[in-house]
Amino acid sequence: MLHLWLRLDDLRMVQFKAGLAAVGALLLLWYWLAEDDPKLRRGRRVRDALLILIGIVSCASWWNLGRFHFGPSFTIHYHEFYHYYLGGKYAPELDYTRLYACTIVAEDEDTHLGPVLAQMKIRDLRTNLLVPAAPVLAHPEECKQHFSPQRWQAFMRDADFFRRNLFGQRWTNALQDHGYNATPVWRLLGGFLANRVGVLDQTSAFRLALLDPVLLFAMMLAIWWAFGWRTLCVALLFFGTNYPARYFWTGGAYLRMDWLFASVAGICLMKRERPFAAGVAIAYATLLRIFPGFIAAALVLKIVVASMRARRLVWTSSQRRFLAGAAVAIAVLVPVSTVYGGGTDCWQGFIANSRKHLETPLTNNMGWQTVVAWRPSTRAQVLHDDRALDPYARWQQAQRDNFHARRLLFLAGLLAYVVLLGAAVERHPDWVALVLGIGLILFAAQLTSYYFIVFLGFAFLWPWLPRIGSALALLSFAGCEMGLAFGGWDDCYFAISAIYVAFVLALTAAVAWAGRRPAPARVPQRPPPGGQVPSRPSGHGVLATDAGQ
Repeated sequence: MLHLWLRLDDLRMVQFKAGLAAVGALLLLWYWLAEDDPKLRRGRRVRDALLILIGIVSCASWWNLGRFHFGPSFTIHYHEFYHYYLGGKYAPELDYTRLYACTIVAEDEDTHLGPVLAQMKIRDLRTNLLVPAAPVLAHPEECKQHFSPQRWQAFMRDADFFRRNLFGQRWTNALQDHGYNATPVWRLLGGFLANRVGVLDQTSAFRLALLDPVLLFAMMLAIWWAFGWRTLCVALLFFGTNYPARYFWTGGAYLRMDWLFASVAGICLMKRERPFAAGVAIAYATLLRIFPGFIAAALVLKIVVASMRARRLVWTSSQRRFLAGAAVAIAVLVPVSTVYGGGTDCWQGFIANSRKHLETPLTNNMGWQTVVAWRPSTRAQVLHDDRALDPYARWQQAQRDNFHARRLLFLAGLLAYVVLLGAAVERHPDWVALVLGIGLILFAAQLTSYYFIVFLGFAFLWPWLPRIGSALALLSFAGCEMGLAFGGWDDCYFAISAIYVAFVLALTAAVAWAGRRPAPARVPQRPPPGGQVPSRPSGHGVLATDAGQ
């Protein structure tokens, strides 16, 4: 066993996850069929024991069963850590555009390897294009003028720490990524903690890297608290086996899971009838990463649909408290982050940086937009040119042109999904609307693949629509198979996006249909797999409705 564990690499781990997801799908199919078949209902303890085992193994699988990054960096993702630690700590000096330029200037001043460094290519974060490093090195004052002497020396020490841990091509790759992109609200905690570190070393970096595991385990406890341990195991099955958001991307990084914790905690709080706190949590997640706002948008859509039917504003006290919590979070966090960031320029810089990134296609982007913009003749493998200064420039321009030509198709698909979503959220509890808002992220936003780890939230619907469990596991299985078939090219994430779109459409339609099915006259009440009794019978896959609204 030890020999097999030591031989684990990324390829074998993806294969293992595909198998684990397939086994999980079969187990959850057993749960589903047992709802209506007395013979299959036997062996509940066996099913539960297997579910616990799969949940634990899946959870460990996100950390690659303890093999983490399989290489020299092992537990810490220095590439990601570099961006958010330096970007947060030195935000006043670096803004969103000077991280790579100042890093290469610091390296030249420290190593005196100017002629060698001048041959490198770095990404110009003003335009997101790759450029020669020579012009940057010719005018170091354009970077250093933003630093005090003390801060420049501290920046040089910190940059040297990452250079020593990201040697060779890995260091070059770091300087060709797409920079630090966090909001000013993220910097309230991320920048504060980074500035509390004196001299960055392995020990302090490891301690900061522990923040994300703490947040992830807190998220798991919140799911257990709100939905029960069985639902937690189903969520862990997707969490640990999905391909787009595996440990490879942000595992071992610095404070990259705060938005996920806040988003999931918000749904859990709403489920446990704490709407004000739920509003605070989801507003905080939105201020950290923006796109979690689509989760709350589904609840707003529910209010809009009810109001249109009544021809007057219709909202419950729970919905009012949720929106009040969101408003309070925004009213407090935006001004505080503005003051901490040195004024409104921090938000203006973030908006400009976000606009730039929205206009920069990436091969690991996912979403409905990714599906619309893909064409066989403009794949990255076709247009990629290693001889060019920026090998992906032709492909990126082709993606922009494709999307521009098909933007009406994108808008039509988005509108159609919003109509379907409105039908789905109308007759179900508010927390269900928040869960379905996760699907709106896929249709309305184009994000890098690792953010779709939030799809684990669909597991919350499993106790009342049991077929969702198997479907979610199969979604994870299909993603792994696409990853094995296509690798890291845009083909892979186009295929996964298409599968995710189909999944979200089917799930949303199923919830919409469940809300319109008449409840059976008499069905014995018994605890569903999640361990909590809804107000309408679970045996027929019908979600609980909002009593008294």
